[in-house]
Amino acid sequence: MMLEKEFPIMSSYKPSDRHINCPTSIPWDLLNEEQAKKNHDQTLERLAERGGLAPSEALAIIERRTWKSMDYSEACAKLKELI
Repeated sequence: MMLEKEFPIMSSYKPSDRHINCPTSIPWDLLNEEQAKKNHDQTLERLAERGGLAPSEALAIIERRTWKSMDYSEACAKLKELI
């Protein structure tokens, strides 16, 4: 059985967000390489090497749109729905 490759998701740096149960990784297949390059000028591989993406950044890549600021708990909830 082959394990699905996982992409790291960064946790919030805010102490007030520590209680939020956010995914620590998501299936790599959800992400779009072209959108990652548009949004971050880096490949998904390089972004993963650097620690991954914030939940809102990952959502922007999944939804193939430019990044916009969003509430951490909202972004985590949307990621949970997708996985």
